[in-house]
Amino acid sequence: MKYDAIIFDIDGVLVDVTQSYEATILKTVNYWLSQQSSNKKATSEDIRSIRKVYGFNNDWDLSYRLFDILSNNNDFNVIKPLTKSESRGILYQQLKKTFQSFYLGTSTVPNKLGLINNEFLLINTNILKLLAMKYKVAVATGRPRFEAIYALERLKITPQIIPVRNIIALEDTPRQKPFPDPLLAAQKRIRSKSPIYVGDTINDILAAKAAKMPSIYVGQENLGDYQINTVNDIVRILPVKL
Repeated sequence: MKYDAIIFDIDGVLVDVTQSYEATILKTVNYWLSQQSSNKKATSEDIRSIRKVYGFNNDWDLSYRLFDILSNNNDFNVIKPLTKSESRGILYQQLKKTFQSFYLGTSTVPNKLGLINNEFLLINTNILKLLAMKYKVAVATGRPRFEAIYALERLKITPQIIPVRNIIALEDTPRQKPFPDPLLAAQKRIRSKSPIYVGDTINDILAAKAAKMPSIYVGQENLGDYQINTVNDIVRILPVKL
């Protein structure tokens, strides 16, 4: 097929978040477990178990559910998305505030103490530049807007390669992935007729299917219309002259 645009997810695709978002999840959940005098500890494997489940595109939700499972001795084999009452509850807001304080360094504004500063690029900048010369390029992410812009500006992706206006973030659509809204909003923003989406979770792939948009899955599992092991392998699907 001929594509006229590429829409990227940020986390795990453009940017490595192992020492930022994932570290924040662990610090948040383990802090709250310690407040209960629990001897349990959240692990990276626990995070991966929940990421495989429908409905956990948001790391605040993931943190809540991971704490809920460990604090109540629940089964990882039965992981349910949050209910409206859970996401509106006091505990959720407390966890979210703790999460933001670790991730940003404060609850509202990024500073040098925040784990957000531990992020680095996964995609080769030259490859991204060449793709941007051939295709329209946008981002559809579940990050809050100022977090997405802060990270991409810090890593010199925005505005040098991807304009700020081409970033669709948490506040820009009423529903998040796995619903198609962010992808469709990005497609509309860049006026694309035949985009392809690049993601790394089941929620990314489900969102692309719902948007009737071809997808590239970055990871070891056989998901998406195309599967690549690392994001830089995208040139096998969308060739550019290196």
